[in-house]
Amino acid sequence: MAIYVAAMLVGLAKFKRFANVHSYSSRIASVPLYAFMARTLIAEHYAPILLCFAVGLFTVSSTERLPLLLTSTEATDPVGSALLVWRARGRK
Repeated sequence: MAIYVAAMLVGLAKFKRFANVHSYSSRIASVPLYAFMARTLIAEHYAPILLCFAVGLFTVSSTERLPLLLTSTEATDPVGSALLVWRARGRK
């Protein structure tokens, strides 16, 4: 959670608003988060393994977001993935 808050604060400090880099990892991380929420609310059954998986992907997504925000030029860059950005910069 601290990584996510740090990324939010970096975006706020750099762009004077909450920034979104539209990464693939954020979209991938949202699937198990929604699955955990739906399973918990609908089935009223807590699945700790699904929660751990969702939190792990959320952490990876937040960790990728921080350097993307630091190197981004706009608050809403549709970058896709940090690996794609770094690979493209290496070819230049």
